[in-house]
Amino acid sequence: MKCTSSFSGKCDKYKSPYEISVGDVVSMKDDTGYVTEHLVITNYIKGETDAKGFTPKSNFTIIIAPDGKKTVITDYRELNLILDIDEY
Repeated sequence: MKCTSSFSGKCDKYKSPYEISVGDVVSMKDDTGYVTEHLVITNYIKGETDAKGFTPKSNFTIIIAPDGKKTVITDYRELNLILDIDEY
């Protein structure tokens, strides 16, 4: 699951939040339609407790842009997979 460029329009979509891995390179469109690339830094699954004891009430993913801006994504379907860290 990957594509060579976020601009080719042929990137794979995630089918489930369970497919998202920390370290994946993803792309998404912003409000203006501009495609940007990001790195997944955290992925929380509803009802699963992390090492620090946090249990989210909904799924969400935290991504970081090359300029350091962090964004919280609540709908994993907004993300296109560019590089799956598990296949790297």
